[in-house]
Amino acid sequence: MLAVRAVVDLEMSQVDAAKYYGVSPNAISQWVSLYHDQGEDGLRVQPQGRPMGSGRVLSPEQEEAIRCVVVDSTPSEQNLPWGTWPDKPWLNS
Repeated sequence: MLAVRAVVDLEMSQVDAAKYYGVSPNAISQWVSLYHDQGEDGLRVQPQGRPMGSGRVLSPEQEEAIRCVVVDSTPSEQNLPWGTWPDKPWLNS
């Protein structure tokens, strides 16, 4: 935001602002364009990636049922060939 303010408010050249703030002139140009198009909101960091929970295969009920099996039993009780469950910190919740 400071680099954009230097260009917009203080009339610093984009090249000078890029050198001063240690970013590429292309980044300054994009930021200034975003600022002109969308204001300060255009410069805010946007969430990236898929939303939490999207792409899940199991329903919340199925996940809870599996969690209960893992927490409340051993692999041998489930007729599995290994002696302990893999270490998963999320099981402690």
